[in-house]
This record gives sequence, C-alpha cells and structure tokens, in this order.
Amino acid sequence: MSSVINTNVTAIRTQNVYNRNNDYMADAMRKVATGMKINSAKDNSSVWAITEKMKERIRANDQANQNIQNDTALLRTAQDGMGNTLDILKTLKERAINAANDSNVTDDRTKIAEEVKQLALQIDDNAAKVKFNGRQLLNGGQEATNNKVISSTGTLSPETVTASGTYANKAIYGITGLSLGSSTTVDGTTTLVNLVGDNGQTLFHAGDTLTFNWTDNGVEKQSQVTIKAETKLQELSSTGFTAAWVTKGNQIDSATYSEDGGKVNAAADGLYLSGAANHNISNLSISVTTDKGVTRAAAQEALTPTAVTQSIGNENKGSNAIFSGTVKADSSAASATANSDLVQLYQIGDKSKDKSSSTYDIQINDVKMNFKGTSTLKDISDAFKEKGINVELHFTYNAKDALTYEGNTVTKGTYGSTVSYDGTAAKSLHFVAGENQEISNISISGGTGDFAATSKFNNTSSGGLISQKLFLDDTTTGGSTSSSSSMLPQGGPLQFFVGGEQNFGVNFTIGKATVANLLGSNANTFASKFLTKEGAESAISVIDNAISKTLTEQTRLGAMEARLGYTSDNIVSMNENLDAGVSSYRDTDMAKEMTNYMKYSVLSQASQYMLSQASQNAFSVLNLLQS
Repeated sequence: MSSVINTNVTAIRTQNVYNRNNDYMADAMRKVATGMKINSAKDNSSVWAITEKMKERIRANDQANQNIQNDTALLRTAQDGMGNTLDILKTLKERAINAANDSNVTDDRTKIAEEVKQLALQIDDNAAKVKFNGRQLLNGGQEATNNKVISSTGTLSPETVTASGTYANKAIYGITGLSLGSSTTVDGTTTLVNLVGDNGQTLFHAGDTLTFNWTDNGVEKQSQVTIKAETKLQELSSTGFTAAWVTKGNQIDSATYSEDGGKVNAAADGLYLSGAANHNISNLSISVTTDKGVTRAAAQEALTPTAVTQSIGNENKGSNAIFSGTVKADSSAASATANSDLVQLYQIGDKSKDKSSSTYDIQINDVKMNFKGTSTLKDISDAFKEKGINVELHFTYNAKDALTYEGNTVTKGTYGSTVSYDGTAAKSLHFVAGENQEISNISISGGTGDFAATSKFNNTSSGGLISQKLFLDDTTTGGSTSSSSSMLPQGGPLQFFVGGEQNFGVNFTIGKATVANLLGSNANTFASKFLTKEGAESAISVIDNAISKTLTEQTRLGAMEARLGYTSDNIVSMNENLDAGVSSYRDTDMAKEMTNYMKYSVLSQASQYMLSQASQNAFSVLNLLQS
C-alpha cells in the first residue's frame, strides 16, 4: 500500500464501517423501542401497504361489530315491547274466558269490557311508544314516509273509514345500460356474452357469475347464475321475480298497476325485473364476478337496477281519510301553517280577548286530549301520533289549497293520479289520516264565548265534521305487508349494516303490533264483544290468532338477534386473525433485535477504536521523512 498523507483510505473505509454499524445499531434500537420492525413505508413499502390495508379492514370490522351491538339492542327493545303486548293478549284471553261464562251478569260484563278497552288501548300505546334512538319499532314508524296519498271518488258524507282491499307494493327494476350497438335489436333471447356497455366494451364472459340479492316479502333471498355461452337474458328469471327485455313504450310483464288492471309501460329499452305473483321484491342488487372471484366493475355498473315504478300486488293496502269542517273565520285571517295555533286561525268577534284562556277537547276514535287555544296544528298532530293515531291537521284558506300527509300532496282519482285533491272548502280545518289508520269519528268541543267550538268547528251543512276515504299508492321500494295470516303486517325494511365492505347490509322488518293488526278492529269495537257471552266467546279465537302472530314476531326478532350474534363472532374471528397477520408482518422479534443491538453496539465500539488506529498512518510517513 502506498505511503500517502493527503488521503487516508484506511481511515475512510473504517469510518464507513463505523457509520454502518451505528446505523444498524440505531435501527435495532428503534425496533426494540417501538416494538415494530416496520415503522414507515421506507422500511418495506409493499408490506407497509399490505398491513395498512389490513388495519383499515380491522377498523371497519370494529365499527361493523359496534353496529351489531346497536342493532341487537334495537331488537331486544322490540322484543321487550312485543313481550309486553303478549302479556296484555294473555290477559285479554283470560277476560274473554271469564266474560263467556254465564256466572257473569250484564253489569259484570260491562266492567270486563271497560277493562278490555283500556288493555287494548295500551297495545296501541306500546306500538307508538316502544322506540330505540327515536325510531318507532312496533307500529311501522321505521318505514319510508314518501307515500303518495290518493283519494277515491265519491260524495262527502259521514262514514267509518276502515282498512280494506288486498293490495300492496311490488317493485319493478329497470336496467337500461345494455345493448348490442345502435344497429342491432336486443330481446329476451339475446345471449349475455354478446352484450356490450354504453362504451362498446364487452361486459360478460362465459364462466362469470351473476349474484342476485333482494328482499322477498320481507325475507332476504339470493340466487346465482353462472354464465354460459348460450345463457339468454330471459333465463335470468328467478323464484320471486321475472326477467324480460322490454322496448320503450311496451308493457312490462306482471305489472298490474291499478285496481282496474292498468299496466306499466317501459320508460326506456332495457331488462326489467318485476315481482312474480305474490312476491313483493325490494332492495335488489346484482354483482358480477369472474371465475377467479374478481369483480367485473363495468358489468356490475351496467347491471345496477333502478326501481322505476311500483305495481299493486295481492296484499293489504290500508286506507286514509280526510275529516273536514268548515269554520267561521275573520275576513282578515291569513293562510295557515302547521305552526299556526287554533284560535289565531279563526278569530271572530273582539280580537282583544285572551285566546289563551280557551281550551278544547279534541277526540279521535277513543283518544281524547285537551289543548289550549294557543296549541299549534303541529302540536296537536304530534300529540295524537304519540298516542298511536297517525293523523295530521291542516287548515285551508282557499277552496283549492292543497292537503298533504307527511309532506305528500293529496290527489284524487284512480291509483297513480297526479290531479290535486280539490274537494277542500275555504277556511276549513282538516284531519288527514295515515297509512292503515282507521278513523271512525272526530269531535271538537270546548272553548268559550267567541272562541266556542260550536260556533267554529261544527257548523257544516252536514251537521259536523265529514269524511272521505283515501288510499295509499306507494311509489317507492318501501316495506311489504305480509299476506300470511300467521304474520303481522310488516313495517318498512331496516338495514343492519354489519360488515366492513359494501353489500354487507342485512334487511329486516318488524311487525306492526297495533290493535287494528292484532285484533282486527279498534279498542271500542273489540271491547264491545265482551258485553255478551257470544261476543266474548268469539273474541277467544281472535285473541288466539293475535297471540300466534305476536309469538311469530318474537321468534323472528330472536332469530335475527341470534343471527347477528353469529355475524359478530365471525367479525371477532376475522379481526383476531387480521391482527395476527399484521403482527407477523410488523411486530419486532424482541430477542432477535436485542441480539442485533448488542452485536452492532460492540462492532460500533470496535470500529471506533480501529478508526483511531487508522488515523495514526499519516504519522508513520512523518517518521520516514525525519529519518
């Protein structure tokens, strides 16, 4: 080796070794200190990305598991409320058996009937007041509120409005993103492998799997189709729905829309999936995967269904009523809103009088409540809804002012009509009832002097409040009503989102446990059965049927709770194994890294010593010069 003094190569090399040993020692120290062998993407970029994805899934699963705990609490709340109703039904059966016994005289049965009435009213109280996080559970309060209210034709005359008919919603789903190109016509015999998307891209291949998920009469369903070279569009039909290619303007199969048999026409060329006979389909989704399980995004997007309309199926449809009374009003009265109060709307006589001193008794069916003159229409609507009477109060200033229920305009004519209801009178108070709400009577009394109810509310030509029957035409994919006599009519679907990725929602419906649905009438009518031996005896079978429906509902609630428990166990297991995977990638082997730390610490000290020795090389050259 040359003897030089300008560049000490040996010292430089020793210094590099010293620096590397220090780096290795610092790296081992960081791994020991943090407990992680990968602390940033620079340590191992691909593994960093893999473990970050795992950690994201763990957090998503943790939230899904929290959702399950909340959903379980909701179900338990519903179960407890349903159990309370079941206890009432058991008591009602005891009273029916008692009243059917001729050891009782008329006076005894009258007392029994009064008790039965109060017990029946409590069933409706349960339905209205059993809530979770503000959501009503037992009276359908969870269902969508965008129903269109349709009025029937007929004269305005006093009548009892009851639930009638055997109709409900049936969704029709349209898929319009499929074609063979502008020059070729698609029909039901077209094979899937020949279809292209809007951009001309081939969508499907032999071996792909189509997975259909939907709700059928409140029950989740799934079917799969493995595409073959010869699989045709019309072969996508499944139990519960039919698939057919329909060109624009032509009628969609199985799409009876109105009571008189009218049909729905396709709004655009496309594949239409409609509920088969007695099948109410909703929440339809379609996924497309290759034979390797990889999602075909373009095909899946092209198959995204849209609920284009609804038809009437063979199930219960319920009814609505308008009760209205023409009232005297000051000529300067302004048009009213839901926040207007009773007396403010109809001031007559001396306006300087204290309107707050007037109070009114308002009764709807068997529910009577007292309101101050300063109570607003919304106050009154909300108070009755809390009591299980789904009704909204409206004031019309002009004869053509619109009436609404839950924000939707009341219309007249046949189902699907868009003509506004124009039967309202000027300066009138109206009570509009909700879905499946039976209203047999409304009365308003009280008030004093110029604010007396007799001079304000009960002066129509018919001698009082009048009613007109209405029906609901659901134009959404809302809940279904069970056609089975062994089940309660169901509220709208609740979606329990119980997974860490898309399409992990579990749909569930809860029965409407009201007096009307359980006992087939209102509290007064049902209680009147107990006034006679024959009526009480006939009530036993009614109560037995109600108990059976309630037990079925409790079974469904318990089964869903158990199902969510299994889902929770799966999530916990998945997270446990994901944590193990992240640990294997990231966690430090402490013994190994401590060994490395000690190794590089010793080497660092050794290289530091040798660096000092290498620095002496220049002095050996000086000794040579001196000699």
